[in-house]
Amino acid sequence: MGRSPWRVMVPWMAGMLIALLVGSWLVWLSAYIQRTSAEEDVRRACRHVMPETVDRCFDTVVIQRGGVRR
Repeated sequence: MGRSPWRVMVPWMAGMLIALLVGSWLVWLSAYIQRTSAEEDVRRACRHVMPETVDRCFDTVVIQRGGVRR
């Protein structure tokens, strides 16, 4: 007798689900790291140009750009 279709499909579906979850987590992690890096770059530039008002400078840049991006 051959294998039943469920004995083949269940491990395949579980593997695909795990791959989807790991892939989604990696995409989220890379976006988070990129955003954090961009924020730090803006803060560093603001500290260099306007050291007394870093937060105000950062907020202004973020508003003008429509968000933090490179």
